[in-house]
Amino acid sequence: AYVRSVNDGNETVPTVVIDGTPHTNPRPGLVKERLAAS
Repeated sequence: AYVRSVNDGNETVPTVVIDGTPHTNPRPGLVKERLAAS
């Protein structure tokens, strides 16, 4: 339900939440960058 709510009803995966902001199909570099910073 959450994924649909942040993706205009679509069940797009991956949907990753970073710092409270959902990212639909984020670039791998963004995910790596944020994981390294945590």
